Amino acid sequence: MKHLFYILNLVLFFVIFNFMIWKKEQVLKTGKIVYLELSPVDPRSLMQGDFMRLEYRLLDSLTWKDSLNPANGFCILDLDSLNIAQQIAYGKDLSSLKPNQAGVRFHYNGSMIRIGAEAYFFEEGKAYTLDSAKYGGLRVSETGETVLTGLYDRNLRFLDTQKDSLSMKSQEQ
Repeated sequence: MKHLFYILNLVLFFVIFNFMIWKKEQVLKTGKIVYLELSPVDPRSLMQGDFMRLEYRLLDSLTWKDSLNPANGFCILDLDSLNIAQQIAYGKDLSSLKPNQAGVRFHYNGSMIRIGAEAYFFEEGKAYTLDSAKYGGLRVSETGETVLTGLYDRNLRFLDTQKDSLSMKSQEQ
């Protein structure tokens, strides 16, 4: 009986884990691409390796009053013709979104607004490839879930550290 309990818990864990992966894959497949301008922040961590902490310039423009704003909700992004976020506002739900808008779930942790994509990890020694990063690209689902797809330069070109690795290897040979 005890072993059955452990096996059922393990199966339940894998079902939930795989469902979460499936949900993120659906956001990547069907989500709308949105570009958010980055505010430069670049810490490094001995335990985690090289990464870039992502802060979005539009989030800096929001003011917060604990008595007026909830800790969770939606940020409504006004997008230009290239899907670059131009303005941001709070929203209670996504029912009144216009075609040129996207809604992103947020959480306020008492000091910062988080939208779920706050770090970008990359291979050690590849920071120079990301020096020109101007935008973070997010896939946004109809329910406001986000998945970070990568970093982009001012011309919305994807900054690919893997491609950079291959080209550097071919130059070395």
